[in-house]
Amino acid sequence: MVQKPKLSLIMTEYNEERLENDRISDLIFKQNIKQSDLQQKTFDSCIFKDMDFSQNILEKCAYIDCVFTKCDFSNCDLTESNFRRCEFKQCKMVGSDLSKSILNDCLMEEVAARYSNFSGCKIKDSKFERCNMDLAAYNEVIFKKVEISDCSYKECEFIHTSLSGLDFSDSILEGITVYPTDLKGILVNSDQALNLVSILGIKVKD
Repeated sequence: MVQKPKLSLIMTEYNEERLENDRISDLIFKQNIKQSDLQQKTFDSCIFKDMDFSQNILEKCAYIDCVFTKCDFSNCDLTESNFRRCEFKQCKMVGSDLSKSILNDCLMEEVAARYSNFSGCKIKDSKFERCNMDLAAYNEVIFKKVEISDCSYKECEFIHTSLSGLDFSDSILEGITVYPTDLKGILVNSDQALNLVSILGIKVKD
């Protein structure tokens, strides 16, 4: 069960003075702000709506109990960031780089993340629902207690990533790159199993 963000009961619209602190709490963001005001900060109990983070460099930030709704992270550098009890709803993350980040108790719902990079991530107690992850990279990722529902993973890379315990049975899983040993324990439907046999070196004869 993914824990929901613990948002403050008293929240205010952001102002530039509050952004001068390294830790930013209990704010609602509804308009774009300077990239320099967001770098290497900790955001605690914040709401982001319709924000454009595309092309920004936001590496090494921490987000605790935050909600992102209809935000654009396209081609955004989020490397080595830490997300705890965060929700991403109807966000755009095409080409975003989350490599070496940590996601604990996170929900991604209706997120468009084609060509995104999750390599080196640690993803725990999280859920991906109705997301497009086509052509994304999940190399050397550690998954633990992750739920996947109605997502698309066409031509994704899972190099040196164990898929044990992950249930792709109601999602699209086609043309992935993965080592046979990392398929042990994966949960798939019968059609997906037929597509995966070639990775195991098995030839199916009608």
